Amino acid sequence: MLTITHDGIFHADEVTAEAELLKWNKLSKIIIISEEEFITSSEEERNNWIKSNNILYIIRTRNQEIISWGLKNPNVYMLDVGRVYDYPKLNFDHHQDNDSDASNLLIFEYLYNIGKLTDFIYLHFYSFMEGISDFDINRDSIHDKWWEFNNKNKYRNLSNIISGFNRNPRNEKLQNEQFKKAVEFAIQILENEIITSNIKLDFEMIFMNRDYLPNRVVILDEYCPNYIWEKYEDYAIMPQKKGWYLIASNYRKKIIPEINHKDLILKTSYIAVFKTKEAVIEIAKKF
Repeated sequence: MLTITHDGIFHADEVTAEAELLKWNKLSKIIIISEEEFITSSEEERNNWIKSNNILYIIRTRNQEIISWGLKNPNVYMLDVGRVYDYPKLNFDHHQDNDSDASNLLIFEYLYNIGKLTDFIYLHFYSFMEGISDFDINRDSIHDKWWEFNNKNKYRNLSNIISGFNRNPRNEKLQNEQFKKAVEFAIQILENEIITSNIKLDFEMIFMNRDYLPNRVVILDEYCPNYIWEKYEDYAIMPQKKGWYLIASNYRKKIIPEINHKDLILKTSYIAVFKTKEAVIEIAKKF
């Protein structure tokens, strides 16, 4: 597979788009082709890059001759360059249209439409991809909102973190090396998001099979993190390695009062550990 994107400073949208193409086409590695390598290559070499079903070849350039060549070739992916969006021809630029989504979301939609993504991946990843796209195109003046929120420069979002891989844009070789590292990082992010989504689904199933007490205490037969249940309940009872836990949903708002019980093992302001399930339910009923 061969892709062409712009050189210089890179951004989260084209980096993530490249990662999507590699991961969901099940390619094994990335090779960056320099402008000079492309210019001196033969048509046979170029066709081998395009036809490869194992390697993602990437050209980073603003050379108009190379871009024109790519636009004329219906089997070359044009990402964030070329000023054309025409996904049947594999053209995924958005800069010519201020209302367009960024290239990562364009590629995400494309991969779903051609059957590379399951419904599960599409539904669970859409907001994630939309966030990268929104930040790239500054939808609804999100940059101003971010800078206002982050006026002490304390926080980073994914776009900031990926941009941190940039070095001197005048050093083509170094930037290409950094771009490859950024894509590999983005692939790991995608894999982590898939794992996280599956884990969250498992936790949601645990919560769906819950029991509960009338005083906003949920009883769970397996571990389930706060972010799944704290919107609905004040406290949760669940098994842990050392016994049965009673956990407050938000330790800044909810605390566990003083407890006097023979089966109490440990107590903090927001966690109490008991030897038995019966003991923790007995205490929780009094809240």
